[in-house]
Amino acid sequence: MIIVEQQPLTAEASQQLAGLGPYAPSIVQSLTDGYNQFFYPGFQQLSFEVKLRQETIQAAYDLARSQVSFATFYHSECNGMYWSLTNDGGFELRPDVRPSEAIRDIFVHGEY
Repeated sequence: MIIVEQQPLTAEASQQLAGLGPYAPSIVQSLTDGYNQFFYPGFQQLSFEVKLRQETIQAAYDLARSQVSFATFYHSECNGMYWSLTNDGGFELRPDVRPSEAIRDIFVHGEY
C-alpha cells in the first residue's frame, strides 16, 4: 500500500505515476499490491522513487545488452581510453576523462 501525505494513493495519482515511463505501471502496482506500506511525505518523493526504480530497471536491461562480462581482479581488462588498470586489477578513471563518458562506454563496449 502506498501512503502519500498520510492518505492512500488515489486512482488519479496512480494513473499519473503510470505515465512516467514503460516500467512505471508495474512499479506502482507492485508497491500497491504488496503487504508492506510505503510512506511518502509528498507526491514528489513518490514520483522520484518511481523514476529511480524505472531508471535502475532500464540500466539493468542496457547493461545486459552491452555484452559486458565480469571477472576477478586478476583477470580484469578495461578500455584504456577511459580507465587505467591498477596493479591489483582495479579500474582507475583517467584524469582527462569525464566519469559519465567512461560509464557510458561500458554500456556501449562492454566486451572490454
